[in-house]
Amino acid sequence: MNQITAFLFSITHGVTFYLYTRIYARLRRNDIYNADKQTVDQMPLARKVTKVAFTFSTLMVLISFWLPGNTLGFYETSLPLRLGGLLLTSAACLMLKISLNQLGKNYSPLYDTHKPLFIVKAGPYRYIRHPVYLCNILIILGYVVSSSSLWVFISSLWGWWYMIQSIQKEEKYLSHEFSDYGDYQKKTWRIIPFLF
Repeated sequence: MNQITAFLFSITHGVTFYLYTRIYARLRRNDIYNADKQTVDQMPLARKVTKVAFTFSTLMVLISFWLPGNTLGFYETSLPLRLGGLLLTSAACLMLKISLNQLGKNYSPLYDTHKPLFIVKAGPYRYIRHPVYLCNILIILGYVVSSSSLWVFISSLWGWWYMIQSIQKEEKYLSHEFSDYGDYQKKTWRIIPFLF
């Protein structure tokens, strides 16, 4: 990858990461998800490990644009494939904002589950129950593809495992708390339509 391409990829990656962090920072700053809600479960250590892993992956993606191919833990792949990873991350970030806006005050951070006010069934929630998780899974996948890095892939395994665990935990809780959640589950896909 030449220096101009590395610079453009770095800018795209940096802007996407900035927008991603701003989306969540706004939610936490306004504390809209916490108002008048009772905490169900917390796993602050797991959440901290996830933040470290995500930050590490973000830096490794950036570094990968400037390293020559076949450096320890980084592999040479095609430029279009790496660009596709960047575009996937950017598109997933946009979808994340839309999903969070639809979720509104029912948003609850990973492993810090709060009882929602109601089950959201509009927008992307008409088809899948966890579009926010899907977006985060796609963002991480975009990181893996755009970086061509073994280190990012290893770090991503934690993120994917963490989200799957959180989905299972939340679904169990929601099924217990909302009598209509079972019907909603039958009419929707968990994360990926027609697959899962």
